[in-house]
Amino acid sequence: MASRLDSSMPKDFDILYSVLTGKKSKVGPNYSLNLDLSCEKDMKFIQKLKGPIPDVKNLQMESLPQDCEEVVNRFMADNFPSRVGNFDFNLNSKLVRIDPYLDEILAVKARIQVKLSLYKLKLSKQQLCKVLEECKHLKTIGFNYCNLKIPSVPYFEDDLSESKIQYLGFDYSGDGDYSDWDQNPDEFCNLIKGLSYCEDFTANLSGIYLKNCGLSKIKIDEVFSRNGLTKVQILNYSK
Repeated sequence: MASRLDSSMPKDFDILYSVLTGKKSKVGPNYSLNLDLSCEKDMKFIQKLKGPIPDVKNLQMESLPQDCEEVVNRFMADNFPSRVGNFDFNLNSKLVRIDPYLDEILAVKARIQVKLSLYKLKLSKQQLCKVLEECKHLKTIGFNYCNLKIPSVPYFEDDLSESKIQYLGFDYSGDGDYSDWDQNPDEFCNLIKGLSYCEDFTANLSGIYLKNCGLSKIKIDEVFSRNGLTKVQILNYSK
């Protein structure tokens, strides 16, 4: 039966998902879909898909196993919804390099409507800048539990002009297991300084999430003040 179903149609998708994973799901603009790639049934389900899946409000891809780049990137290229409100990539996973996935994530940027949240990824300064520049139409971009390497001040020039970004997320990324901003505060300072040069960006920016960031509130306030970000809220803060 599953082979005769059209996974691009909501009703057929729900049946296919139930048959192959044993879990119930509803897809549509008001629903969420979680794909756990550590689960054999979810992985089998992804491999059976043909064409883009129906639009969803929230799409989560979590627990990416080793050597799954081909499956993940094929899903991103062939099965990603035409519209998704919020996209969470690599939740509850081990820390991995973004390199194998970056091009495919950015290829679907126009289909993401509100928020892109990246988890447990290693990003260079250039890669972080590229995500911000190419996804500046979004309201929120998160780099959570990420290892960010920012050894010098990033230079965006006009690449963040007309930015719509209101919120940035760096929850846990400053923690000692990731970027370790307690021992590398200059890397956080470099990031904030680079962003502060972009007038369109700073004009729209309302808040930065900094849970378990490794830095004291006094230090963050000092960095924000020095770079003209006194109106930007520090959200979800804890050291």
